[in-house]
Amino acid sequence: EKTSHPENGMFSISDESGILKILSEFQDYLPPLKNGEYRKSAAEKLSKYACCILLRKDYVNVGFAAIYANDKETKTGFIPFIAVSEHFRKRNYGTLLLDTLIRIAKDNQMEVYKSNTNAQIFYLKNGYQYLTDGDNDSVFMIKKIDYSK
Repeated sequence: EKTSHPENGMFSISDESGILKILSEFQDYLPPLKNGEYRKSAAEKLSKYACCILLRKDYVNVGFAAIYANDKETKTGFIPFIAVSEHFRKRNYGTLLLDTLIRIAKDNQMEVYKSNTNAQIFYLKNGYQYLTDGDNDSVFMIKKIDYSK
């Protein structure tokens, strides 16, 4: 489906309706988003507090990711969503999205839900290590980042 976004590239999305549209499109890859009320609430929260990015190729939405500072004091980054369309997997688009979020965050610690084992495996493959258990149902993962690059 063609949208107002150009053909290729990575784009920031900040308006709630645009984020809601993308969350709806990627709901099959992010199970909590199948609940319409949760999806609407997530779009509202992301539009206020997160940096959301959309990756496009040949007018097709390839992937979507978001990050925000979950704890303003420690500036721990939280990635609530990162998804790549099934047709574009195994082509490093997920890693491209993650690397972009890292550059945006300029931080090296992530909080991940314990139940999200796919995300933990993805982060481990991309150089993160377990740091400690977080509050509630989360773990902290850390990656050494060379800021001189």
